[in-house]
Amino acid sequence: MIPTEIIDSVGRVNKSPRAVEREFMKLISAGVQFQVAGTAKRDPESLFSSGLKPKHRIDLFDTTYYLTNVRQIPELRFFVAYVVQT
Repeated sequence: MIPTEIIDSVGRVNKSPRAVEREFMKLISAGVQFQVAGTAKRDPESLFSSGLKPKHRIDLFDTTYYLTNVRQIPELRFFVAYVVQT
C-alpha cells in the first residue's frame, strides 16, 4: 500500500525569484539532465533564453517544483514547471 498523508496547504519556499533561478541553474550546470515535452524537446535550453527560467519553488513530499512566472496568451494563462524528485 502506498503511504498517504493529508496536506492542508502548500506554499512557495521563502526565497527571492533570483535565488530560485540561481539554485535551479546550478543544478543544470552540475549536469542534472531534464526531459522536455512539446516543441522545446529538440532544444531544451531554448526555454531559458525564452524567459522561462524558474522564479518560484514549492517542496511537497520528496518532490521539488520549480515554477516560472505566469505567462499569458489570449487563450490561456500558464506557467512552466520543472519537477525534481529526490
